[in-house]
Amino acid sequence: MQSNWPLKAHYLFWFGSLSGILPFVSIFAREHLQISAESVGILFFILPFIVSIIKPLICSIGDRYNCHSIILIISQISTILGYGLLLLIPWLLQWITTEILWWLFCLLTLIANTAMGAGISLTDYLVINEVEQLKSFKQNISYGSYRIWGTVGYGIFGILSGVINDHPGHLPYLIPGLIMFVAIESLDLFTIWQFYHRRTVMKPDLNPESGTTTTTTTVTNSNEEKSTGIIWSVLEIFSQIIRLFRQYPTLIQHSLNIFIFGILTAFHWSFFFWYLEDLRGKDALLMGLCLFVESFLGEIPIFYFAHYIIEYFGSIWSLCLALAAFTLRYIAYGYWLEQNNGLYWDILLVEILQGLTFSLFYSVMTYVANYYADKCDKFNNQNDTKHQSKQQRQMIKPSATMQALMSACYEGIGLGVGSLFGGYITQNYGIRTIWRIGAFISIGLIGLNILIELIKMNRKKK
Repeated sequence: MQSNWPLKAHYLFWFGSLSGILPFVSIFAREHLQISAESVGILFFILPFIVSIIKPLICSIGDRYNCHSIILIISQISTILGYGLLLLIPWLLQWITTEILWWLFCLLTLIANTAMGAGISLTDYLVINEVEQLKSFKQNISYGSYRIWGTVGYGIFGILSGVINDHPGHLPYLIPGLIMFVAIESLDLFTIWQFYHRRTVMKPDLNPESGTTTTTTTVTNSNEEKSTGIIWSVLEIFSQIIRLFRQYPTLIQHSLNIFIFGILTAFHWSFFFWYLEDLRGKDALLMGLCLFVESFLGEIPIFYFAHYIIEYFGSIWSLCLALAAFTLRYIAYGYWLEQNNGLYWDILLVEILQGLTFSLFYSVMTYVANYYADKCDKFNNQNDTKHQSKQQRQMIKPSATMQALMSACYEGIGLGVGSLFGGYITQNYGIRTIWRIGAFISIGLIGLNILIELIKMNRKKK
């Protein structure tokens, strides 16, 4: 069996488990706590900002001490506890007021979202690092060939969560999906432990000549334990990132794009299932089918070919392609889809665009984070510090931290602003309005990117 199976299995179980809760969080709040769209929007405005601060700090510790796998395991356990304890809310309603439970819901969601966000960034780093190692041994492999397993899990278990939530038996609405999340995520802990065990106890040493794998025992560098404290290390990592933004202005353009993508994605993540309930009633099967189509007809093909698209078009033009898909998708939501026509095909056809709006974009985001993290080697080769030798400094490349920062622009600030804005618009102007606004935002960002690229081309000519 291939040595990289734990990371693929982790993607499968990790995103498969999240399909039981992540798309249903806002509906869970409305169903069990009778929370308005505006309140949900405020919650998902505040939480991502907190997450966007904490997540890079968590990942920078992983970069500093090279303990990404251990922190990932801790993040998974925290995610299980955060979302898993939501199981208690329907029963606590008999003894505790809705207001208290709302604050409990907010606290648990904060714990889960922070841990989940850190876990995703750490996983992306571990996968990209492994892909680069395998490529150095002439193996034809890409980030997308790993990431598609997350989409497979999200699609398969997504439709399963729709079926079991539609037939909950004696359980409250959406509780079966939560139980599925806890069960699958607990299984996922085993896969990451296997990955950690292989890397720390029996570290794989790939042989490019024979294609075989041998094992060597890992020796811990005791000098690293004597190096500078955690606070100084974290600050030093962030100082490198600040230099990246100063020296490479295009990183600012990418960050702006990622932020706007976060806003556009927030409309979908926070209010799409809300929109489906208004459009077709309580139909968890339709929701599950949407997850299935988004995954297997949308995300998987694009994840597989994303690195070819990025290599051919470049990162900015690939983002413009994803923005064009967002435009079509939100025009369909805002103007085309009809209420209560009893059909599924129209909604499911639109959901195929998920491949471009998420898979292509997400591949660009991880590519950009890794590309600029590699640029830090240039700084490390040029400079030394009072507290570290050049050799030690080179060991602290902010790969996971850059993944977390780009993700913070997306899932943190972008999703936060989008959720707040979307909740206000939905509450006051109707849910179709956010899709129409989203379409115009997409068109505007395409125009801005074209303008910036034309300016760059003109400067190069001079």
